[in-house]
Amino acid sequence: MSLDAGMNRNKTRKEILLDARSIETVFLNPGEIHVTDRPAIVHTVLGSCVSVVFHSRSPLFSSICHAQMPDRGDGGKQCFEDCPVRCLRGVDDSCDFKFVTCCVRYMLDMASRWSVPMHRISVKVFGGANVINYTTPEKTVGVKNTDAAFDMLRRYNLSVHSKSIGGIEGMVLYLYSHTGVVYVSRITKTLCDASLQGIAGEEEERRLFSPM
Repeated sequence: MSLDAGMNRNKTRKEILLDARSIETVFLNPGEIHVTDRPAIVHTVLGSCVSVVFHSRSPLFSSICHAQMPDRGDGGKQCFEDCPVRCLRGVDDSCDFKFVTCCVRYMLDMASRWSVPMHRISVKVFGGANVINYTTPEKTVGVKNTDAAFDMLRRYNLSVHSKSIGGIEGMVLYLYSHTGVVYVSRITKTLCDASLQGIAGEEEERRLFSPM
């Protein structure tokens, strides 16, 4: 069956893993960006972090980031202080891709280098959950991250076509780079840890992911 078949319906985690047997698969760590013009399934787990996704069908181009903090000027607490999702705490400030603003600039630069017209870029935004201190009146890291993403996108006159942001739960997502479809499922801390470790019981294999 083609990987494009049924792309507008929910998929179980087991179905996604079956798809992943036939094409390249990538796990996107915090502070990383993946850019490609080939079929791939890119997998990541988000808490307060944010993923911005760019996709163009013609020419084929997909990029996705996993940013931990809004920008270099933010002096607030670190993302892992507000998030139970196990993360790469060793990603220091010398890594530009730790920051939402740097990620968006780089992804736009790569789209330009690959001759992708701005009007052909479909944009999606995910993450930014407030998974612990959701009663605080102050802006959390998750809210700051999503605000930074939308501010940057407005600066470049890019509209967001789809989003799943905020809330008090993390999420697991799978980007199918050749179609631009992103399969998303909200997830608890325990299941976040299990997904990161590649541990999934029968119930988790049946978990449904919604296409966006």
